[in-house]
Amino acid sequence: MLERLKQKIGQEGFSEWHRITQEMVDRYSELSGDGEGEWIHLDPERAAREAGYGGTIVQGFFQVSHLIRLTGEAMRTLLPFDSNHALN
Repeated sequence: MLERLKQKIGQEGFSEWHRITQEMVDRYSELSGDGEGEWIHLDPERAAREAGYGGTIVQGFFQVSHLIRLTGEAMRTLLPFDSNHALN
């Protein structure tokens, strides 16, 4: 396995595109407490009016946690593996 991985050095893997919805942001906030009570994450109308981004923004740790999915997908484009045995 290590030799197969070494052969992939310098190659790029790719993930699918993923749309993060306001519902996902709301649920993440509820589950984690991250962004709880912060309009920049939870109030699309106010965020569109006051923040200058056109709407709410995703919590930083939600973005980081999404890397698990993106990395797994990208790795599978390089080398098939059993995700039950993968380590972060």
